[in-house]
Amino acid sequence: MREIALSELFPACDSICGTDNEKCKNTFVSRIEHDFRKTRPGELYVCLPASDDFEIEAAYAAGTRVFLCENDARLPDDAVIIRTADVKVSTAESAALFYGRPAEHIKLIAFCGSAGSGKTSSALLFCGLMEKLGSSCAYIGSDGVVVCGELTENFISSSFESIELHHALSLLYTLGTEYAAVEITEELLEKEVFYGLEFESVVYLDSQCAKYNVVGKFKAYVSEKNGEATASLKEGDRGVMISSTNARSDRKNNFIGQSFTAIVEEKDLDSSVCLLESSYNVFVPSPSAEIVRFASAAAISAISQGAAAEDVFELLQHVTVPGRMEVIPGEDSGTVFIIDRAYTGDMLERALCSVRPYVASSGKLICVFGAAGERYKERRRGLAEAASKLSDLSIITEENPDFESPDDIAAELASYYGATTEYKIINDREQAVRYAVREASCGDAVLFAGKGLENYQLKRGIKRRFIEREIIRDETLAIKTENLWSANLKKL
Repeated sequence: MREIALSELFPACDSICGTDNEKCKNTFVSRIEHDFRKTRPGELYVCLPASDDFEIEAAYAAGTRVFLCENDARLPDDAVIIRTADVKVSTAESAALFYGRPAEHIKLIAFCGSAGSGKTSSALLFCGLMEKLGSSCAYIGSDGVVVCGELTENFISSSFESIELHHALSLLYTLGTEYAAVEITEELLEKEVFYGLEFESVVYLDSQCAKYNVVGKFKAYVSEKNGEATASLKEGDRGVMISSTNARSDRKNNFIGQSFTAIVEEKDLDSSVCLLESSYNVFVPSPSAEIVRFASAAAISAISQGAAAEDVFELLQHVTVPGRMEVIPGEDSGTVFIIDRAYTGDMLERALCSVRPYVASSGKLICVFGAAGERYKERRRGLAEAASKLSDLSIITEENPDFESPDDIAAELASYYGATTEYKIINDREQAVRYAVREASCGDAVLFAGKGLENYQLKRGIKRRFIEREIIRDETLAIKTENLWSANLKKL
């Protein structure tokens, strides 16, 4: 367990106050925490601007005796209070110190955007691309911390603080990670989460985020108009632009996805003279038309780090966005399997509409979905209506039911179906996934909605390991093995 003295953690703080100031400076802390529900003895509790007296008192009652505050906190005499003019900045500085300044050892790539801009998908696609290029890369953002396409312990939420950020970076540093793709929002900037950090590249995914004051060596801008994506990068007196055109639905090597033409231009920014122009035929395995813009963002980011354009566009065909319209090959069965996190009616409707073009004229679109237990109950009607309207067969199953009865959730979802819509209820999600894989035939497509990157099922307060793509692959392989055995037996 790491411990650090307050004098080392706050070398320039305004004051450290307690019954014995000199003793207080030599007090050691074993952890920094801002959530009063998680505080323990020996830890430092950060009183963020939103913290109230109840939370501070609760942290004290839990055994915490060291507090970082902007304002006076009414606490007993045995409490050590560190006063600072800006608690957000002091938290970022102290978190960096506590975890050994891990950001100094990792190249950070920022993906900036408002909600729905595609920053998450672009960042995850960049990670997969850099891994294919031979550089270890991880993702930090609203989906948690993702390493090698797999979600690690999810200690980061969409509104994380600088404490969680540096904790995550320290984890990546111990793993030897070279790059980290980090999501940036206006909310996180306002909280000074990234205070003191410098990014290798900053990618802006919509015009609203161009105002963000993010420090970076290179800046890239991504836009889309009439279905064509443009990504531009400024590197000193050199400019690189990627124009992605002629996007269309396609199939390649048992994958479905989008094909497009990428034109790369390198210019001298002072003279506007074109130094080099190249054209590439690109395929990215995702049914979503938006993948073209995400791929452009990932590609321009990789090029900013010295990757060759020809390598980038060649390798994109082998990269998926984990948990977001992620294509799982069907072992030459002619069936399309897709995993997506769609957890609202609108998201499910968009996902099903994206998959429909890949269903054969004689095939069917199967949707496996559920609804979370005990919360967001208002989403259930929208989910059921989208599935009943746009799929040919729905398999209603569980999705983190927690303490709510899966039978009750499934019954409610089924109540929103019309009399002529086909559906089946299989509450055990693993069994539902395996049933859907076996039910699908050549020309069919199956959308597994709701889980996305999640690696667990929540039942009665307990998280159990559950990775949907592993179950799909296991069942498709089992079917392939059975078919081979059957074919060999017929030859005997």
